[in-house]
Amino acid sequence: MHTAAMKPSYLFSEEVPQSAKDQAVAEQRDITLSKLKEGTPDFAKEKALQGAEKSAVSKLMKAEVLMEQELATSEDSHSV
Repeated sequence: MHTAAMKPSYLFSEEVPQSAKDQAVAEQRDITLSKLKEGTPDFAKEKALQGAEKSAVSKLMKAEVLMEQELATSEDSHSV
C-alpha cells in the first residue's frame, strides 16, 4: 500500500541520476536566493545556499527513493 501511495521513482538512492540531484539543488538554490533579503552578507548567502543544497538532496531522496522513506524501512512495516 505504501509503495502505491508514495509512488517512488527509485528503489535505492544509488539509482538516482546525478541530473535529478542537480535539478533539485538548482531549484532549491533559486528558492533560497529569492527569499534572502537584499543586502544579506555574502557569507550568510553562502551558508544559506549550502544548507539549501543539502536539504534539497535529502528531500529528493525521501520523496523519490523507496528505501529512504520512513514507512518502507521501519520495522513495523513488515508486520501485517
